[in-house]
Amino acid sequence: MSKMITSKIRSCSYLGIPFLLGGRDPHTGLDCFGLVRQVLLDHGRPCPDVPAGYPADWAQHQDLVGDHLTQFGNLWQPIPIPEPLAVVAMSCTTHHSPLTTHQIIDHLGIIPPDAPLPPTHFLTTWQHTGTVHIPLRPWQHKIKSYYRFLPS
Repeated sequence: MSKMITSKIRSCSYLGIPFLLGGRDPHTGLDCFGLVRQVLLDHGRPCPDVPAGYPADWAQHQDLVGDHLTQFGNLWQPIPIPEPLAVVAMSCTTHHSPLTTHQIIDHLGIIPPDAPLPPTHFLTTWQHTGTVHIPLRPWQHKIKSYYRFLPS
């Protein structure tokens, strides 16, 4: 079987995996970072996890994904345009604090490994849908950056 066909089968195999907050096992469920980690791992790029035990409403409390990207900054290279296996960093919610209203990176997706250039879709997971393949264009206003993972 050709590498391209194998890649497409792998890409499609993520669809429908249920959402599970903190999930890191595709058999039981994944959250958005779990999906990113799983796709990267399946393509030979294991990456460190965010801290375990974050609260159910973790995005309201702190920017754990952004903190992770900062803490392991040498592993995450910002890139101007998406490419296959690029992480899609989004701000889906405006968070309010006493001093400011700001947007944080609170959701992730990943460009499928078999994506055309330029990519038109990405994989992500939502509580109400599980893992889905959705178009990039309608999400451009929520996408804050793209990252290439650089395994050490």
